[in-house]
Amino acid sequence: MAVCGLLAVVGCASQTESRLAQAVYPSPSGASATSSALEPIQSLPEADMVQFFHFLLEMDDKPKTTLTKMQAEAVLPLVRQNVEKGTMNEDDKKAILRLFGDEQMAFYTRWANRGAAPEAGKPPESGRDGGLTDEEWQQWKQDWMHLHRADEARPDRPAPEASGSPGASISRSPDGADPGGWAAGEKNVEQLLMERLEQKIEL
Repeated sequence: MAVCGLLAVVGCASQTESRLAQAVYPSPSGASATSSALEPIQSLPEADMVQFFHFLLEMDDKPKTTLTKMQAEAVLPLVRQNVEKGTMNEDDKKAILRLFGDEQMAFYTRWANRGAAPEAGKPPESGRDGGLTDEEWQQWKQDWMHLHRADEARPDRPAPEASGSPGASISRSPDGADPGGWAAGEKNVEQLLMERLEQKIEL
């Protein structure tokens, strides 16, 4: 699914994005969104979920204030599908650029367009973003940290919360050598995501 699916759930208004949003938002009657659009969160690798959830919430103020709890749950599989299939077109790139900015755009396009998954719909070989090789995984982490540090250095970035950094509830590898490979640690992934939602999204 193209990134317009992602943008549909964060509030973009084009006709195509509105149609995609129909598959994500619940019906007026209150019925649940379609299962095809809302792939169960627990079916995604933990590292992917936390990485992309962190990326979406921390890189820009707009997603923090426009995503609802249910929309955030829908975004994760949409992002993952696009990363695996490499389906970002020029309109998607422009929309992502407007939403996230130059640094985020460079990071996203580099990895979204490589088509990480060997087959559409096939789960990755590991939790390392679509079964990347060791060399690719190291490069992914370097790019991720470059992006994260660039965002932290933004003069307009809000001050850290009193409770700690956004990743305070996420454990790292014992030797600290895996700064980009977020992991859920002892926490249940859904608990961790809901904690992050409560901290960062106006429900």
